[in-house]
Amino acid sequence: LIDPVVNLNAPVDNTNSSNSTVIFNCSATDNLGLVNMTLYGNWTGSWHANETNNLSGISNSTLFSKTLGDGNYIWNCLATNINPNTVFSSLNYTLTVDTIAPNISTVSSGSIGSSAATISWTTNENSNSSLNFGTNLSVLGTIQQSTSLVTSHSVALSSLSASTLYYYNITS
Repeated sequence: LIDPVVNLNAPVDNTNSSNSTVIFNCSATDNLGLVNMTLYGNWTGSWHANETNNLSGISNSTLFSKTLGDGNYIWNCLATNINPNTVFSSLNYTLTVDTIAPNISTVSSGSIGSSAATISWTTNENSNSSLNFGTNLSVLGTIQQSTSLVTSHSVALSSLSASTLYYYNITS
């Protein structure tokens, strides 16, 4: 007899979501046959079962849709076979939900040279850095970005044309 094997398919580990609706996807295989899968979460400092979906066959997957508030979450899935043996995935996954956009402040364009410039700004919470720029205000086609989550942002621009007016738009 072999216990079920559980995989956590989505969201991937360490996901940062700006959407409060999260779709959890778990799959399992078992040589005897599957009965159900339960989503477990450590939402408030202790583990608890959130929802159980029936399964059948020796290989199957299921989805759980949950609406979560802003915060950090740990989750796992528990598969049950017809024996009934129960097994969690070998790893817990983490998820951060943050639906509130950061406030951008202290924007500055410094270190301006003939072909380069650095644009800096701060945010009130950790966020990514993205800057669109170009010579036409209605078409800011070039993008520089970093996926690192920080509060102090700085994007270096290079290969700029001397004596040319550039426009930029930052997002975090």
